[in-house]
Amino acid sequence: MTCELAAVVLPVLKTVVVAVYRSPAGSLASFYEKLHDVFAFLYCIKMNIIVVGDFNVNFMADNEETHELLNLIDSFGLNVTVSGITRPNTNSCGTAGSCIDNLLTSLHPDRGQSSVLHNPASDHNIIFFVADIETDGSTGSSLILKHLTRPLSLSGVSFFVHYLSQINWLDVYSLNLSINLKFKMFLDLFLWALNCAAPIKNLKLKAKSSCTRWYHDGLVKLKSELDRLYFITQNTIKDKKDVMAKYRSLKAVYKREINRAKLCYNNSVIDRSKNKSKAAWGIIKKSAKVNSRPVPKSHFLSPDTFNDFFVSSVEDTCKNIGNSTYDYFYYLDKSCNSETINCNFSFKEIKVEETYGAILSLSNSTCLDVFGINAHVLKAAAEHICEVLTYLFNECINSGTYPDIFKISKVIPVHKKGPMDKHCNYRPISIIPAVSKVFERLVHGQIVAYLESNKLFSDCQFGFRSNRSTIKAVQALVSACFDGLEQKNVVNFRSYDLSKAFDTVEHSILVNKLKFYGFNQLVLDFFNSYLTNRSQCV
Repeated sequence: MTCELAAVVLPVLKTVVVAVYRSPAGSLASFYEKLHDVFAFLYCIKMNIIVVGDFNVNFMADNEETHELLNLIDSFGLNVTVSGITRPNTNSCGTAGSCIDNLLTSLHPDRGQSSVLHNPASDHNIIFFVADIETDGSTGSSLILKHLTRPLSLSGVSFFVHYLSQINWLDVYSLNLSINLKFKMFLDLFLWALNCAAPIKNLKLKAKSSCTRWYHDGLVKLKSELDRLYFITQNTIKDKKDVMAKYRSLKAVYKREINRAKLCYNNSVIDRSKNKSKAAWGIIKKSAKVNSRPVPKSHFLSPDTFNDFFVSSVEDTCKNIGNSTYDYFYYLDKSCNSETINCNFSFKEIKVEETYGAILSLSNSTCLDVFGINAHVLKAAAEHICEVLTYLFNECINSGTYPDIFKISKVIPVHKKGPMDKHCNYRPISIIPAVSKVFERLVHGQIVAYLESNKLFSDCQFGFRSNRSTIKAVQALVSACFDGLEQKNVVNFRSYDLSKAFDTVEHSILVNKLKFYGFNQLVLDFFNSYLTNRSQCV
């Protein structure tokens, strides 16, 4: 006998518990093969997994047998919960004992914990396991998670465009209205058409599908043939060795094809992604198969507490910043020569085709801003709003003001790492109004063109510049290091991680730097208006 297995399914807890016993006299290779099949089956049923028993393999030993078992366990995303002695040595000499019993689980380490208790009735200690497992249909709290969405179908787009075509924008061009009132009038008319065609809906959040997209029909056929051969080996006597040889050969092919399918799928995901680094890390995290860290039911992080934390954390960081040795103007004089500051920047009039192109160049984000508008909506309306938006944008740059209605942002807390009941473990993602994003893109284009053409950027700046990237920054660093080493110089490299670097920029210094670089007073007034009296909602 190689091993014995028994299992019980707990449907309410969406958990399967498997008891294992391996005979010391049985084949270890055969046991690992059967254990692999058990893990593969459990992996496919998409339930919480608990495997407990006597493996007769010392988990505390540093040998090939233990390493092979640990690699097998880790390959299916299971966690080993016991590291202490489970079978004490009753002899007076030798080691204190071994860890041949264990409990493996797919639960996150924060959801379950094992402890070893003395058992006077047996030569094996007791494994006591306590777990926090959510019941079927429960989210772990009494909260019903919802999110706002604006589904815009093809028919919805047609209705939206029809309503937009009925709007008379002449009142927006009125000379007697302020910039703020003009933008409010535009937004009210735009939202009227949008809400008529595609009203906002409040939908419950659904659990993400855990389907394995890389598992294709060819693998299904291979698995079916493997199951057939396995059934024959277990239920027939004649030609059993030949069938077993075919089974093992096909199993090797099956594993190889699985690895190939995963590799091809992951490569395609990365190739299709605009942010390849983010896509690669997403694949790594998904392959780890670690359950999410539980949120204590007694803790609820409200939007108000999030907002207070995000604001106060920046204020605390600013308070801890020490005084500079020199005034910022000292460093400007050091970094610029007399020729570069003789240039002058003023806004150019924005053209309708530029506004239209800026709208179409927006990324296809479905995230709604504070007004319930996203890039998809603006692109559908581009032909009907590009002219009136161009007029409004030019009014802003000609008067040096930024509309107050677009100074409000929606902030979404995104969990980074660590316990989910602590504010410090969340990163604030700011969603600015979609129309404001179009305006910012147009202004950004003019400013960057001025700075690039007059060579006001440092050659060492790689971030936020066209045809520059972090990859090229690393290449430049490595090249400089090699050059220094070839010249037999000592190469010194220092790396700094600035806390809340963008949040702590002093607005007055920023505007004065723009003045130093030749930006005229109207442009400075525009940025002063842009930076002041801003608000956010979480």
